[in-house]
Amino acid sequence: MNIRVVYQFEGGAWHLSSPDIKRWVGGAKTLTEARKLAIEGVEFCLESKDFIIEEIFDLSASYRLG
Repeated sequence: MNIRVVYQFEGGAWHLSSPDIKRWVGGAKTLTEARKLAIEGVEFCLESKDFIIEEIFDLSASYRLG
């Protein structure tokens, strides 16, 4: 199962959410931490490790990637 995770960078922090999981959001200081939280959060919500995360970066995050 593919799960979309949207990353935004605002106010010096990374924010993440998924249009595929209702009312699920997260926040982290670094992108590495945000990615780890995304995996843990999706596992928790789905009660499964059988998924693939499709990362989507909005414009606020895209410039930070280089």
